[in-house]
Amino acid sequence: MFAVESSRKTIVILTEDYVDAEWKMYEYESAYSRISKKEKVVIVVLLRLGNMEKLPQTLVNLLDTDQCLRWPEEDEQRQEVFWCDLKDTLRKPSVIAPTII
Repeated sequence: MFAVESSRKTIVILTEDYVDAEWKMYEYESAYSRISKKEKVVIVVLLRLGNMEKLPQTLVNLLDTDQCLRWPEEDEQRQEVFWCDLKDTLRKPSVIAPTII
């Protein structure tokens, strides 16, 4: 948890196993609270999320916006775009309002 709180930028990779682990979801909720406070840059990547019913409401709200990026499992061309978007986001200065993909 200290790493999330002390970092300038945080990447949260959400998988079904991550969502199932209660302590890991606490990390996500902490990162999400930083988003709403505009303290840090937090990047959320969705990877192989199966059962959407397990997701916290804060994440469900993000799914309905352009603030999350899903990893394109079998589309190599879209994977290249994913990596470019991620690099662009990481290069942005931390002093700006949070950016989530």
